[in-house]
Amino acid sequence: MPLCGFNPKMVEGIETFSEGLFEATIDRGHQNKVSDSSAVQTELAEIKLFLQALEEKFGRFDAGDGNSRAEIIYGIALFAHGLFKSTMEQNNDERLIAKDYDSTVQRVGRFLEQLEGEHQRLKKDNPPEVTMRKAAEWVSKNHL
Repeated sequence: MPLCGFNPKMVEGIETFSEGLFEATIDRGHQNKVSDSSAVQTELAEIKLFLQALEEKFGRFDAGDGNSRAEIIYGIALFAHGLFKSTMEQNNDERLIAKDYDSTVQRVGRFLEQLEGEHQRLKKDNPPEVTMRKAAEWVSKNHL
């Protein structure tokens, strides 16, 4: 993919991380005696606050400019927010939240693999700057 190539281990890692993220969120929700969807909504709100706090502390996150540790944490938090947000956009049926989350994670993996295929196709005929702009356009036209 335009980030660094593609290896199936990347998807496995995303799946494992995402599974742990969801389990931790739901476990914390159960400890607080709230529904799974309420736990996810709370996590979404808290991640958004954390992202804002990181931006206030470190400024805008531009690749290569600034604190790499903060950039890593920001990226992980942004990824987690996207997973939870995508899950909640599917529906709010309490019985389906785990299934919807798993479906989102699976779609992310497939999307990354498709993105790599498109990236490889584009870079055969284009310089890197054009390839990346076209890859971004492809992302905007294709959905998880």
